[in-house]
Amino acid sequence: MRSPKSALYFLTLVVLLLLAAICIRAARLPIRIYTSADGLGSSFVNSLMRDSRGFLWICTRDGLSRFDGAHFVTYQVGDKNAPPGIESILETHQGIYWITTTGGLYRFDPRVLPTTASDSDRPRLNAGFVSDNRFTLFEDHAGNLWGGLNNGLYRIQDDYGKRLQYVSDMATVDDPTLLRTMFYLWERLKMVVEPTGALGAAAALEGTTPLRGARVGVVLSGGNVDMTQASQWAATR
Repeated sequence: MRSPKSALYFLTLVVLLLLAAICIRAARLPIRIYTSADGLGSSFVNSLMRDSRGFLWICTRDGLSRFDGAHFVTYQVGDKNAPPGIESILETHQGIYWITTTGGLYRFDPRVLPTTASDSDRPRLNAGFVSDNRFTLFEDHAGNLWGGLNNGLYRIQDDYGKRLQYVSDMATVDDPTLLRTMFYLWERLKMVVEPTGALGAAAALEGTTPLRGARVGVVLSGGNVDMTQASQWAATR
């Protein structure tokens, strides 16, 4: 006959096993596989993006698909002769969609009528053609839109996407240079400037960018500095 202590151990073990079984079962997510038979443009997917409205945009090699959680709508981007491959999509903070296809770059404003008539069986997205360049896109915290290519970096001016400004050079500074610039601004100008806000001044003062004979304006911004660390920074000067 089992002792009460052994029975308690056995009961504890059974409870733990039941809990483990419940946890394992709960961890199984309801996964469903969608294909072109469900309305997806193609089963070959290049990238995904969830927009600010909650829609999921799927870039496929045969059209741009939008998923609302239940149904797919696959759009044609460009005219009937445009290549169907969609490589990437980006929504900016202003709510503008930039779409890179195998035929180039398009700009789509969802506040305009979202679709127009199409010669195919798919609705055509009312996206304007911008460039035949297939950019890798990025939007920074200031809202600037950048496009990368094999031959360099471009800034895309959003006046309906018609201006592409090539960035011929970019200056970089290291951390010690930033710290020296921050202390220079504190001591000479009595200004507290955070590291990223001192980047322009650091590049100008250290001669990273050739500015001789040029009239240059440098923007200083941000005061997000932990002053309790100032003594430690001073020791690294």
